[in-house]
Amino acid sequence: MINIEAKLQEIGGYGRYQMLVFLCICFVCMRGAWHPFVSSFTALTPDLLCTNLTYDTNISASFPTANVSVKLGTFHVSSENVDEYLCGTRVNSTSCQFDVLKHGKTYVSEWNLVCGKSYLVSLNTAVFMIGQMVGAIFLSMCADIIGRKKMLIVYLLSQAAVGLGAAFVDGYIFFTVLRFIIGALNQGIALVGYVTVCELFPATHRTMPCVGIQFFWALGVMALSGIAYWLKDWNYIQIAISVPSFLAIIYIWIIPESVIWLSFKGRIADAQKILGKFAKWNGKALSQDCEDCDCSNDRINTDDVNAQKDCTSCSSQVVVEDEENSSRISALGKCSVFGIFKRPRMAMYSIVMFYSWLANSMLYFGISFSFTLLPGNIYLNFFLNGLAEIPAYLTGMYALGHGRRIALFTFLMIGGIANIIIVLVATYASSTVTWLTPVMITLAMVGKFGITGSYSTTYLYAAEMFPTFIRNSSVGLSSLWETLGAVMAPFVLEWAGGSQIFRVLFGLIAITAALLSLCLPETKNQPLPETIDDVEKMPRLDFRRYFKCCFAVPAPVVVNRRPVTVDDCDSPTYNSTELECIDLKT
Repeated sequence: MINIEAKLQEIGGYGRYQMLVFLCICFVCMRGAWHPFVSSFTALTPDLLCTNLTYDTNISASFPTANVSVKLGTFHVSSENVDEYLCGTRVNSTSCQFDVLKHGKTYVSEWNLVCGKSYLVSLNTAVFMIGQMVGAIFLSMCADIIGRKKMLIVYLLSQAAVGLGAAFVDGYIFFTVLRFIIGALNQGIALVGYVTVCELFPATHRTMPCVGIQFFWALGVMALSGIAYWLKDWNYIQIAISVPSFLAIIYIWIIPESVIWLSFKGRIADAQKILGKFAKWNGKALSQDCEDCDCSNDRINTDDVNAQKDCTSCSSQVVVEDEENSSRISALGKCSVFGIFKRPRMAMYSIVMFYSWLANSMLYFGISFSFTLLPGNIYLNFFLNGLAEIPAYLTGMYALGHGRRIALFTFLMIGGIANIIIVLVATYASSTVTWLTPVMITLAMVGKFGITGSYSTTYLYAAEMFPTFIRNSSVGLSSLWETLGAVMAPFVLEWAGGSQIFRVLFGLIAITAALLSLCLPETKNQPLPETIDDVEKMPRLDFRRYFKCCFAVPAPVVVNRRPVTVDDCDSPTYNSTELECIDLKT
């Protein structure tokens, strides 16, 4: 089996070919932000425009609600009061219709999902998240079995087709089913793409691209606000975010299969071929290993004794390595992703990682969804939501250079403490204390900064911690908890009822995750592990160095005894140690 880590170093850490593949995956990451957040625009409840009323200077007295504006015999009702007026609780009128001039036509107005049907909007989002959960478990496993490249392209093309079909459906039920499929495919694409990037670079060059790819997620969030602003109608937005995935067809000739996955599967020749392509593009030369030997019949049949000797030695070595590799692959092939729970230390690492994913997802989506509650232009607010993530990624690149564990701990603590302080400030804030409003907004941005940095760290940490033969499956299992956190986030906001109390829960969850992260191994500059044994050999934090009082080892009790003699060692009744007798007799 070839040393992939050494080969990746030889061909250049940031070679031209690796960067080309990296940019292709970055596009995948950018468009991955569109489907989860598109409902922020396509599921808006438009304002109401009611007509057929005679203009009266006293008409405003009949509609005392502050969100009703009267002009030239018509009254305009904001989205917050649509149910109140459309369902006839305040006005017995059938002349009201949705005003689609401001935000365009949404599927709420298309299928009249208001009044008693408003819960279907939240249900659609929940179904999408459940689809992501299913994709994290099952679609990520396919990439471990069939290969990264094949499944990435299949998922992208499938999502493009399903997403395009969703733009033309005429019915809520069928649309929701398609959203479930889109969610499953979106999560499969995200996980396979991220693992592909992690396996593309050597350990010493992995931090920058694995964090840098997150920039394109933020760019996707910002781009979505522009797409929604220009297109308005939900059908056109759905088409715009689906069609670009058809570009994945060109990835057949650009993106290679993961050499780490090929090597693990025993396809050494294919891995060598791809490494040779990397080296050619990067202008590098690969050193000759046993797998590179030219042991063809023409060479063996020559009179070159040295050539025959080299080929004989090489062939025997390859046979031994192939037998060992085949037996290892056969043994690991019988293992499932749930084998990580059979080893106590690996089980602890996994549980802590799963909780970290849940905490990061709940806080990230909870804070992001709360941006829609801010006053002002919805498109600008959403753009700023994505822009706020850029500083976190820049800081993350620096912090991860000092270690994954300390970076995760620090970011989670920042996010948790900032959210708790916001609640304390909100306690003293009132309509008369206006200067506290910018303080709260600043603290909210600090909380978003912290959780964004920890979120990007968690993705890299998981990809580096889990072994090759179940890496996609394990990251997928982690993403199951990520999706659970995303599903819980809007319900936590609803439970808070518009107050800031939800931030206390967010803060406590983040701080707990930060403390637990100290139990994880350090993966910085470590080769990607292939087995669970490799994971358990990774350096850990020695708590005894910092808490000597708690881990003090009692001094051994010294018992006075006479010197041991040779007769004592020969006596079957004397309880002497083996070491004492060996030293005495020698």
